[in-house]
Amino acid sequence: DGDVAFLEEIARMLSAAMTRVEDLRDLHITRETLATKMQLLEAFERIADAVRSSLDIDHILDSLGEELTKARLFRRLMIALVDEDAQAATVVRDIPRDDEGRIHRDDLAAVGRRYELDGSSSVAVAVRTAQTQVVDHGGARADMARRNPDAVGNERIAYAIPVRTGATVIAVLITGGQPDEQEATLNAIEAMSGLLAQTALALDHARLHARVATIGAQHAAQAEI
Repeated sequence: DGDVAFLEEIARMLSAAMTRVEDLRDLHITRETLATKMQLLEAFERIADAVRSSLDIDHILDSLGEELTKARLFRRLMIALVDEDAQAATVVRDIPRDDEGRIHRDDLAAVGRRYELDGSSSVAVAVRTAQTQVVDHGGARADMARRNPDAVGNERIAYAIPVRTGATVIAVLITGGQPDEQEATLNAIEAMSGLLAQTALALDHARLHARVATIGAQHAAQAEI
């Protein structure tokens, strides 16, 4: 009986210890989740400040791309601007980061890549439908994926996220990830919806401001002739 009681006491102590370990692990996860959410909120606030205070398209694009990347939402983020007159979307920012979170501004591999709006790429479909597109490359070989217009580096899943005001798409965010990250990525995209709507309005206003400035400069030049 003494041996049984001893073993039962050991079992009770082990159970209590395991519960304590689980509690500590859950607390650690909760703290990490809270820290991540705070980091994301701060990034959103910085982007919103830049969007509200600038009519400079480059400044808005830089703030959007770099803050989202630094917040570790995406390992690589490309931004394509939509040109309705040219019926194309062209990549104007390509912002990758390494595992330590450092952004590599000298990596411009995708800048200039063009997506025809009547094409079948996920970017073109995102522009036409004003809806986020998700493409799973499955088991495609890396060299085949690189030839795919939807490919984002070596990521298996590609996302094309419209930056829109109403049904009008001003730009498209292009990023990628792995299957086990898909739920978190889609949640992040959903969380960004209001911010992206503000960004779309700001980009539209900045673009209009640039056009008015250009027309004004042309008229001034003609008046001097």
